[in-house]
Amino acid sequence: MKKKVLGILGAAALILTSLCMTSCLDILNLILPEFFGTIISVNATGIDGGAIVSWETGSISSYELHLSYGPSSSSSSSPIEDKVIEDNEGYLEVKNLTNGTEYTFTLYLLDRSGNVTSPKSAVATPSADSSQSHTYDPTNPSTSVVKLDPNKSVITLTGISGKTITYANVNTSLTSKVSSSAVRKYIPKGSGSSASVAPRTADFDESLPELTEPTIKQFVPPASDKIQIIPIGRRSGDDDTFDKTNPQIGQTRYIYVDQNADLTSYAQEEMTLYAIGYDATNKDEIKSLVWVNSENVANSSRGNKINLYVIRSIVEKFSSYYGLEEQVFGSPSDEMIKKGGGREDMAYSPTGKYINIVLTDIGKDYGKQNQCGVVGYFWARDYYKQNYGSAKEYASSNEGKYFYIDIPYCNYTTDSSGNPCFDGTDSVSDTTITTLFHEYQHMINFNTKNMTHGLDTNDCAWYNEMLSMLCEDMMQAQLGVKEDESVQSSRIPNFNGFYYYSGTAQFVNDNSWVSYATAYTFGAWLTRNYGGVALVSEMSRNDKVGIDSIVAAVNSVNGTNKKWNDLFLEYVQAVGLRASYTNGTNLPTLNKKTDSIASVVTYTPRYKYPDNINDFSRIRENGLDDEYQILRAEFTTGINLWKSSYGNQTNGGTSYYGPIPTKIGIDADLQPTGFIFHTIGNTNDKNTLTFTFTGSNNENDSVYIFIQDTFSPTSYDSTPEAVN
Repeated sequence: MKKKVLGILGAAALILTSLCMTSCLDILNLILPEFFGTIISVNATGIDGGAIVSWETGSISSYELHLSYGPSSSSSSSPIEDKVIEDNEGYLEVKNLTNGTEYTFTLYLLDRSGNVTSPKSAVATPSADSSQSHTYDPTNPSTSVVKLDPNKSVITLTGISGKTITYANVNTSLTSKVSSSAVRKYIPKGSGSSASVAPRTADFDESLPELTEPTIKQFVPPASDKIQIIPIGRRSGDDDTFDKTNPQIGQTRYIYVDQNADLTSYAQEEMTLYAIGYDATNKDEIKSLVWVNSENVANSSRGNKINLYVIRSIVEKFSSYYGLEEQVFGSPSDEMIKKGGGREDMAYSPTGKYINIVLTDIGKDYGKQNQCGVVGYFWARDYYKQNYGSAKEYASSNEGKYFYIDIPYCNYTTDSSGNPCFDGTDSVSDTTITTLFHEYQHMINFNTKNMTHGLDTNDCAWYNEMLSMLCEDMMQAQLGVKEDESVQSSRIPNFNGFYYYSGTAQFVNDNSWVSYATAYTFGAWLTRNYGGVALVSEMSRNDKVGIDSIVAAVNSVNGTNKKWNDLFLEYVQAVGLRASYTNGTNLPTLNKKTDSIASVVTYTPRYKYPDNINDFSRIRENGLDDEYQILRAEFTTGINLWKSSYGNQTNGGTSYYGPIPTKIGIDADLQPTGFIFHTIGNTNDKNTLTFTFTGSNNENDSVYIFIQDTFSPTSYDSTPEAVN
């Protein structure tokens, strides 16, 4: 934002040299009204015998801020009052007004010459009926959450002695943001002057955690006009030794792989077939091929070098567990998309119907300062023939079933101090294993939603990523993934620290990792409350995407008649109420186990790999004599958002647990299907308290108030996570 402002100011300086006006202040007002001398918005809402006026301004340090108000009707005998606002806190409670009379409130600025600038007005009618009442009943958990009536500004809570009160601004719109600052409904800090009116004592004054992208980043396909194809490698299929009718370890094929950290440059590299995996139920039918550039294969697996043990681990894991994933999600397509949109049997593609797992240094970034940080990706361009269209991504299509895995992340581990590094071991990292199945879900999803049902999924990236992360979640126990490399450990802390930057059903291209976190957390709640694996399977296979798919699947699996807002608002409650409070109640929560649904596959996993990196005639074959396995997909644990390992540290050094409550006026809009939590404080021995909110001119801005046992956001919750 700073760069943008400085750029505008630079342009303003140039204009100043060619304009002759009365003052520099006038010129700045003309050129930069958003930043200097402007009332951006004003809102007013009536209360009993008064009104709350709230506003948002640009920079007004050189002006005097005034509020004038009086009855809207000119026939009234009441005088018009005018107040100078000494402290611009964005709100003012005006008292001693007549109930039932409409008042007009005008905020304006005076410049140094006494000229009125930027007046804006709002109306409100004081009313004795402006207050809402709610009684908390400890024997009735549903009274823990109350929605503020959109037509009310004041709410009185009774029965709340010894509780902590929080609230959330919730945006139920699917597309529109609610602007930050005074446009949103909020309780002004420090408001309240008597024992019956609760002062807002617990504002969040520290700097929030810094919004910096994690080491592990997300793949976003580059724009077509940014893609470059580097003319290195082969130009003809005659250079391949790969025989798709008889694949053998050591055969080679030239494959397009990325060449820069922006993933915009692609070139063909000679890849060698290092491992072959066979079909789960037919030991003689090849299912997968693992390709590596021989220059990246070594005896020691470190950095951007990989050894045979790690290659074996990859083909072993995929061969053992892909069948379980297919039982839940479906299968990838066996068709290519031809020029003009027709279909061609995948049997005619250069690698037939085999699934190609390409191990490469994604982004060619190992050891460089500019890190792309992508562990793996599936890109649907490989399902299109190279002559499909003029867009450059099609020219770099490998024409088959492909996904790509980063070699350095295969060696992902921690050093002696516990810091992430790429020193490697003789087995593949858990981060890579979960990525294998995450990316395979994307390949399956492309078949189910795009190829089979002909759906447009461009606006539903969050939904597709949610399904892939739920795949990681449900297969964690089977894959033996350690907790510190699990999807929960990577996504929940990001959700807790930054949830307000992305809506639940939203994919934000800038800081997309936040959208991953919000999508996963919602999916984790959904599966643990509405059907587990059966729900995931229904979402994946039905003929809808996004919200429509979710709602249809929930109702199909559960025999319910839920709407999106029903689910969304239940989820907000689950995020707003701590695990220790919801434990043993029927309140919405993430800390809930789901019924285990067995998905049984019996087979003998079979795979081949070389015995020596320099001698492809020596082949090892595993699995022919292994016992049949029974596999089961399940969501093995509940999730306690306030667990100690899910905390975040603010820039001030304080650790916070659970979704961080923010202060009013932070530079973060309320995103579509988003929410922002605020802590009001502890009631102590006060059994009845009244809270006064400012108004809002946005119909999508709802307020939900939470009443629960006393807690501090700087203390973690030790409630055990529910376990199947």
